[in-house]
Amino acid sequence: MLIVPPSRSDLVAPSFLAFPQFLRETGYANPIDPKHTPFNLGTRTEQTLFEWIKDHPDTLLHFNTWMSVQRDPRSTFLDVLPFDQELANGTDDDSILFVDIGGSRGHQCIAFRKRYPHLRGRVILQDLPHVISQVKTDPLPGFERIETDAHDMFTPQTIKGRYSSLRCGSHYRTNSVRRPGLLLPQRVP
Repeated sequence: MLIVPPSRSDLVAPSFLAFPQFLRETGYANPIDPKHTPFNLGTRTEQTLFEWIKDHPDTLLHFNTWMSVQRDPRSTFLDVLPFDQELANGTDDDSILFVDIGGSRGHQCIAFRKRYPHLRGRVILQDLPHVISQVKTDPLPGFERIETDAHDMFTPQTIKGRYSSLRCGSHYRTNSVRRPGLLLPQRVP
């Protein structure tokens, strides 16, 4: 029997149950407004998922835990991209090597620094202000030499790195914000 934490079932179940109604009401079109989704219909809120979850600490705790372990022990970009050979040539201490966008508590940044401790350059974690505040208050082991930047991934990107990672966030992005000039995973020569 699968046991789902109450905060997770309170969040996920209403969204799933509202999905058929949402599809009927929208003519089966993809959502383009982050405040008009199955989540909003199911939970009866006008807040986006990330606005809502910030105000529900128990759910936020479960969400952050799930985000940190959901892909373990699967391969990451570090297993397939020889970063030190492909993107790190000619870097110095001021070069931005890697930006983890919406990176939660910094797991990918930590993995990057562990894999390439010798590389010169900056590694930056970007996430919403309340997440960055949590990271600064209670950093994970290995967070040394990693910078933070409070940033909303639904707004134009302010930092360009040699490699920017939007590992899990692309499914949160609606068509209205998926356009050139806004945040996209990128390689900068």
